[in-house]
Amino acid sequence: MSAIWKPMYRVPLVAFVLALPACSAFGPFSEYEKSLIYKPMPTSVTEAKIECNVRRAHYDWLLLMIAQRDEKGWDDKAERDVMISDAWADYQRARRIGCSGWE
Repeated sequence: MSAIWKPMYRVPLVAFVLALPACSAFGPFSEYEKSLIYKPMPTSVTEAKIECNVRRAHYDWLLLMIAQRDEKGWDDKAERDVMISDAWADYQRARRIGCSGWE
């Protein structure tokens, strides 16, 4: 019998599986961020590379801003949440396009 089906692992697994749809339905993304993630795919390789570079630059900038503000302190917790969800949206879009170096 697989270890995952042992009783001590079964309860957390079932809880995770039941909570997963709720997390995706009430996820951290606004409608704007969802539209960024699910916008149409680039039609050419050149467009995909350009979008990958733009996403990477924005993602790196957001991580730098988050790190700086973690050191100096945040003015508003909502601003932090927006930056983190923007960075996550960039990451998800890059994975969807197939950008390399995002693993």
